[in-house]
Amino acid sequence: FGFKNTGKIKKIYVEENDKVKRGERLVEIDTTDLLSELNEAKAGLQLVLAERSDAEEEAYKDARNTLDDSYLKIYNASNFVSYLKRTYFESSERRDFDRLTIADGKFKIEKLLDKIRISIDKAKESSKEEDVDMALSEVKSYLSTTGEILEEIRNIAAGNYHDIISASDKGTLDSHKLNINEAIAN
Repeated sequence: FGFKNTGKIKKIYVEENDKVKRGERLVEIDTTDLLSELNEAKAGLQLVLAERSDAEEEAYKDARNTLDDSYLKIYNASNFVSYLKRTYFESSERRDFDRLTIADGKFKIEKLLDKIRISIDKAKESSKEEDVDMALSEVKSYLSTTGEILEEIRNIAAGNYHDIISASDKGTLDSHKLNINEAIAN
């Protein structure tokens, strides 16, 4: 005889030398232990699902924080570029090409801020993982572009303006570049 499950016999339905037909019930197995194991497995599954849900929620929360942090880094860089433009590049005696480069950089960063806000709002309104992933990807691109703009401005500050822009402002510009690069790495 072969049985699908093992366990203790609860009840025997036939006697020795009884004639039996195919498919006829011969014995009943006590399923108490199997039911107990099944309930333990179900409880374990519920625990794993709950932990997974908590981990997913935590990851989503971290992603939203990353998006907000990235926005703030670009926003702060934008404000500093505006300050540099007002302080060092609005005088008519400054070189036109450098003034245009700074003005263009300021304009591009402001446009990036608009785009990043749209991406973040869409990700926050949606509970879809792919929307958050898309926003993270877009924001990383915006951070990269901002970093390139800051690098271009830093090159101007180190070139024709090395004696004009204060060391403190150059250091602050470098700090903004570093913040952007750190955000990209995250």
